[in-house]
Amino acid sequence: IIYLTGDEDTLQPNSNTDTGRSLKKSQTEATSVPENAKVEKTPSLKDALTKINSISRHEATTEIKEEEKSPDLPRNTFTQDDLEDRWSVFVEKLKKKDVRMFSALKVIQPSLVDTEKIQISFQNNAQLEEYQLRLRPILLKDFKEAFKNEYIEIAEVVVDAEKMDKPNLLSDKEKLEKMIEKNPALQSLKNKFKLDFE
Repeated sequence: IIYLTGDEDTLQPNSNTDTGRSLKKSQTEATSVPENAKVEKTPSLKDALTKINSISRHEATTEIKEEEKSPDLPRNTFTQDDLEDRWSVFVEKLKKKDVRMFSALKVIQPSLVDTEKIQISFQNNAQLEEYQLRLRPILLKDFKEAFKNEYIEIAEVVVDAEKMDKPNLLSDKEKLEKMIEKNPALQSLKNKFKLDFE
């Protein structure tokens, strides 16, 4: 192995690591960089990520501005009754495809808080996270197509089940915590058998 040292313009063999063999003239010529050649600095990972983020933000801002300027996008109005009807249709489709989300969403009624802003109240964070992961883009697209309004927005909130006057649907972890509150011996069984949720 031959280590080369030097500045950006010329590379020289390192005498500390040279094994006593001399380099041929053709080898040293191959490793030197002409003085008039421009050596580009390799960007750091941080610089590259910063550039990507700024480009993404710029593109997102550009898309929003273009969307705001475009009068061609449909913007029909709809009522709370229309929203509830469409929600029922959407939730009913889930009955065959996704029983778990069907059970969670059938007790929820979205509300129209502004002419184009829909609010959906969830009973716990587990429901909200699962909805956002699996259904939010699909539901938003469904609403935009059904109401012929590309300006619809959906806001999600987590509200206590008592305030919603609905039965509380708990995640598996929350069910276990409630059972442990009633019977603390379950905690020792859970620890003894090293039980956990996946």
